[in-house]
Amino acid sequence: MKISHKLLVSFVGVSLLTNVVGVVAIAQSQKIAETLAIAEAEHVAQVVATSIAHDAYYDKKSISIERSDELQHYTNLLHNLQKRDIVVVNRQKLILADAVPENVGTIFDHDQGNEIQKTMQDGKVRTFLEKSVDYPQGIKLIVVKLKGEQNQVDGAVILEWSSLYDNAIAQARPTMIAIALTSLGCVILALILGFHISSSIARPLQLVTEVAQQVTQESNFDLQAPVTTKDETGVLATAFNNLIERVNCVGEARRRHRRQWFGGISSSARAYFRSFFHYQTHRQRHRLGLIHQLPNSHR
Repeated sequence: MKISHKLLVSFVGVSLLTNVVGVVAIAQSQKIAETLAIAEAEHVAQVVATSIAHDAYYDKKSISIERSDELQHYTNLLHNLQKRDIVVVNRQKLILADAVPENVGTIFDHDQGNEIQKTMQDGKVRTFLEKSVDYPQGIKLIVVKLKGEQNQVDGAVILEWSSLYDNAIAQARPTMIAIALTSLGCVILALILGFHISSSIARPLQLVTEVAQQVTQESNFDLQAPVTTKDETGVLATAFNNLIERVNCVGEARRRHRRQWFGGISSSARAYFRSFFHYQTHRQRHRLGLIHQLPNSHR
């Protein structure tokens, strides 16, 4: 893998980590919004349960089917005021009052995990999702126990908190959008910086590499690598150029010495062959002169 690719991958990895942090922050914001909505829904449900128990205490009556009309009227008032579903059930989960009046007198069986019965047994507040004919898309519900005289459990109050959750999410949405945009901006900025830094480092190195390969292939020590920066890559290119110059100087000195050496050998050889030729010529002439001086009978 090229160094530019390695640097770019590193910056992308860092940007993705930033993006992961943004996703975690958004998830935490949603969790906080949900926690606040549940706390508010629990408070409202406890107020409703306390109000019903207070009326029952002063009327000297427990929550029962005989008070269904009063509970229904109270439930309708709360439903019209807060625009949310409210259900009151007895210990057998029989609906005593409901924002949907048609459900009064039926058994509430939309808690798939039997959350209502568990809450009436241990008093812990629970939440669950109801999907029914009335709410096919599902609504979020919270259940709290309903206490009567002598602190005995007479039933439970079930309150919708979908609207509270939606309001909490709506309030947290600008923060989540800001986090998402910031994370996206960090990713884009990291990509831009990664590309710029990788190019500023890899490009000068690539130029030095190309010159080095060309010098090796062509044995041309007159080439020079371009120095485009003043950072470490520029220092490297300058050092490489100085190295080429020194190698070129050493090679030129060797070539000059070789030419002088071969030039000296050639001059000596020429002098030697010139003397030898003169000697042979003189000897031949001398021999021919002696031959002419001899009598014809001896020739």
